[in-house]
Amino acid sequence: MKQINLLFSLFILLLLSCSTDSKREGTKEYSLLQVADKMFYLDSLTTQESLYMQVVDDKELALYNEPDHSIRFYDIPTAKEFAKIQLYKEGPNATKDMRGFYYQSKNDIWIYQYFTKELLLVNDLGEIKARRDISKKLYPHAKKDITVSPFPITNMPIQKYNDWLILQGMNGIGVENGIKPACTILYNTVTDEVKTVNYYPSIYGDMKNINNNWGTFSYRAVPYTLTPQNEMILSYPADDSIRIYNIDKDYTESYFAGYTIKTKIKPIIGNSTIALEKQYLEQLQYAGIHYDKYNKVYYRLAVLPISDYNINDVKTQNKPLAIIILNHEFKKVGEYHLGKGKYRHRNTFVSEEGLHINVLSEDDDYLKFVTLKIIKNEN
Repeated sequence: MKQINLLFSLFILLLLSCSTDSKREGTKEYSLLQVADKMFYLDSLTTQESLYMQVVDDKELALYNEPDHSIRFYDIPTAKEFAKIQLYKEGPNATKDMRGFYYQSKNDIWIYQYFTKELLLVNDLGEIKARRDISKKLYPHAKKDITVSPFPITNMPIQKYNDWLILQGMNGIGVENGIKPACTILYNTVTDEVKTVNYYPSIYGDMKNINNNWGTFSYRAVPYTLTPQNEMILSYPADDSIRIYNIDKDYTESYFAGYTIKTKIKPIIGNSTIALEKQYLEQLQYAGIHYDKYNKVYYRLAVLPISDYNINDVKTQNKPLAIIILNHEFKKVGEYHLGKGKYRHRNTFVSEEGLHINVLSEDDDYLKFVTLKIIKNEN
C-alpha cells in the first residue's frame, strides 16, 4: 500500500512538473528574426549615452542629449535627425537635473526635475509655461504612508492617461519605519492631486528590508508600458508574473510571463558592493516590457545570469538577453535568445520595422540598435 501511495505521489509531482514546464514554455507560436541593425547618425554634439527616448507619432524618435541639453528628433524610417528643441541651462527658463520628458505636443512638453521633484511644462522654444512642485505632496514632506522615488528613463517613461501623468521609478526612503514601498506616482495635471500606487509583490519578502536586500536598478526599479486600453503593465524584475494595473478602477491583475527555465531569484547575501554586483551578475532580472501595436503582442525582456565572469573586469560581465513574447491576452506564445552583448536594454523601443534594442556602438557617430522582427512559426 505504501508503494502504491509513493507511486501515486510521484505521478502527481510529475504532472505538476509537466504543467509548470508547459506554462513556462508557452505555445511557441512566434519567434524573432534578427535583421540589419538600426543605425541613427549622430552629429558631433550628440552622444550615444542617452538614457531617455520616446517614440512620437509612431515615426519619430525623440531623445534627450545631455551634452548640449537638448531634445533631438529623428525620423525612424530614414534614421536622420530632423528637429531639435534647445533647453536652457541658465536664467528664468532653466531646466536642471532633468530626468525624462513627455512630448505631448509641440507646445506642451513635460519635463521632470529629479532633485527638486518638479514638473515643468515647456514649449518648443524651451520656454517654461508652468511649474508643478510635487515634492510637498510626497513622503517624507507630506504625511504619507507610501514611499516612491520617480526616476524616469526610457523603459520607465513619463506617459499621460487622460489628466494623469505617470511617473515611474522605485521605492524611496522610509521603509525601515514601516512606510510601504511602491513604484508609481500618478499626478493629475488638472486637480493637482497625487496618488502613489503599485506596491511590490510578495517575492520581495519583508518590505522593511527591501532597500538592503535588492539592488536599486537591478531589482527595485520597475519598467512598465501601457496596453491599448491604457492599463499599466508592470514588469517587476524579481517576479515571473507581470502585473496589470487599471488606473480608473485602481485594480491589479497578475499573469504568468516567466522565462522558460525556472530560476530562483534571491535577495542579497551580505550587504556589500560585491554582494550587490554578484546578485546582478549571477541571477536573472526581468527588464522592460514593450507593446508591438503592429502585431498585437508584448515583448518582455529577461537579462540572463552568467557565472563565467571576473568581478574586477567589466569586459567579462556582458549578459545574454531573452525576449518573452506574450499575446494580447498575456499568454506566452514564444521566446527568443540573444547571446552576450553590450546591451543597453533600458533603451528599447518598437517601430513598424521591429523591436529595437540599444547596443553600444564602437563608432560614436552612430546610435545603434539590434533589430528583431517577429515571425510566425510553422506548425
